[in-house]
Amino acid sequence: MNSLNLPEDVWNDLLVLHLAGEASSETRRLVEQRIASDPAFANAAEKARADASETPQDLLDTSTAPANLERRALAKTKRWLLLRQTLFGLALTTCLLPFSLGFDRSGISYFALRDSPELSILLLTISAALWIAWYWLRRRTRTTGL
Repeated sequence: MNSLNLPEDVWNDLLVLHLAGEASSETRRLVEQRIASDPAFANAAEKARADASETPQDLLDTSTAPANLERRALAKTKRWLLLRQTLFGLALTTCLLPFSLGFDRSGISYFALRDSPELSILLLTISAALWIAWYWLRRRTRTTGL
């Protein structure tokens, strides 16, 4: 029996707030009245209470995890991020270098692509490999949200 003519989804949202202890006193009163008057809603509330009492801590057996697992995971993450930043810097440098300056017998000359095409092709090839490595590493670290 839905005395306030609210959709079931709204009642379910209010129930979640009620069970989490975040509902106002008026909302708590309304949800408790609905639980008392509607057996189906009372069953849903009891099931939600049972599900809420089963926390991930109860499901995870921490006795098998090594003591320094978090420290090792953090160190590994820092290494991956440092490698990603280094690859980005090297890839950007090798990508832009052929378009900025070149080296020949007389010293430094600008526009290496024009003056030293062999060196430019080598740098752009290295840059392509570095960009591919950076992209792969970025995809790998983005799955974790970093």
